Amino acid sequence: MIHQKDYVEELIKKYIEGTLTMAELMQLKACWKIYDEEELLDMTSAVLCTVKDHVTDVPDDWEPDFAKIIKEADRKQHLKKIRAYGKLAVAACLLLLLVIVINDYITEKWEDPNIVGGCGDKSSSSEIPTSAFGCTVRWGDTTGISFDSSTTGTTTHIDNFTIHQDHAGVLNITPTLSADTGRNHFVEVLTAVRQQCIVRLGSASIRLNAGSSLRIPFMGTIMDTCYVQLIGEAYIKMPGKEKPARMIVETYNNQLQTLNGDFTISVFPGYTKTTLINGSISSYSKGGIYHKYLFCPGDQTLVKSYYTTGDQIADSLLFISNTDIEEVLVWTKPTRKYHNASMRQFVIDMSRWCGFEVENINCIPDHLRINTAVCYQASRQQVYAEIRKVGINIYETGNRISFCNPVKQDSTSTAQTAFIQKGKQTTTFTHSISFYIDPCVFY
Repeated sequence: MIHQKDYVEELIKKYIEGTLTMAELMQLKACWKIYDEEELLDMTSAVLCTVKDHVTDVPDDWEPDFAKIIKEADRKQHLKKIRAYGKLAVAACLLLLLVIVINDYITEKWEDPNIVGGCGDKSSSSEIPTSAFGCTVRWGDTTGISFDSSTTGTTTHIDNFTIHQDHAGVLNITPTLSADTGRNHFVEVLTAVRQQCIVRLGSASIRLNAGSSLRIPFMGTIMDTCYVQLIGEAYIKMPGKEKPARMIVETYNNQLQTLNGDFTISVFPGYTKTTLINGSISSYSKGGIYHKYLFCPGDQTLVKSYYTTGDQIADSLLFISNTDIEEVLVWTKPTRKYHNASMRQFVIDMSRWCGFEVENINCIPDHLRINTAVCYQASRQQVYAEIRKVGINIYETGNRISFCNPVKQDSTSTAQTAFIQKGKQTTTFTHSISFYIDPCVFY
């Protein structure tokens, strides 16, 4: 019976008139479950109009409360839409998550088959094999001690330093209390071509790229500040939770100070590029004339040296924000991926890793970009082939290459190009720091 609308309207009418029995009331409640809001609205409206005509105690100006009926129906419909939209949003989020997971899986498992040099099953997110880690440690007039995968577990004592190799290419350098440093002022860690090394100084970690030099002065164990001098390229992590509490890094023309910062440094004579990965650092030009505080990931400073009138050398400091962090860390991965990257930067990275010299980087047009993926095992000729694909000529002379037309050589000075060093340049390390240190930076 309740499936017949006429019968349902009769039940609604009896309910309004107050003549509905208990059994009929149960039937009316059941109707609210089998009919939708629109059907119930139509039937209720029809009954109310009938009641107006036949009920004697209804005022003459009475009208059915259609607004209330419609409002209630709209409220229920709105709730249904919210539930539907909620389910749709959850489904969209799950779909997006699935796409991200699949994309990461594909990127991880199926690397670009056109990787130059071929890295086998080593993805761009994995670490360089330990076979590529190693270094040479020297001090004073010694020829040096080599560390590689075959010397794991070795402990060496050099003046007031204890050097222990926990893993291949990972050196823990710890100062000792009683030792005579003699005439030696520093210990130096050197990496060769296609070689990297990680140096740990307390809680600080310094990862050296190929062709780099890290000098550490022989200083007392009570020093809370770690002083190092860098030539080449490094990725430095300074947690600042344990000693050393502060790190100061010197280059040819730049000094960097940090209490808690992760950053990369790329150094050539007359050129230092620093990029903040995490935390914060302060960057000073030589003499402290220029200073910049870096606190946002991707913040970068470029300190360049140039000749002024009278062959005097001056420095400039340029600040750049929102740089590509993945691009500056590309050298730490077995597969170096370059997406619309600067051609000059690509040549700089490859020259350091492969060990060739660049006569004048300014002969590469500044607007040139490159898209490629190069394995750490790629040969020098394979790298040259990638450079030629961009459409520029390479002029080889032994271990040196040039992009300049031999007939029209660029006359830009070495201090500006920061690649080929002319003349003798000393980088002695003394117990005092020659750069300006602002006492207000850390206190």
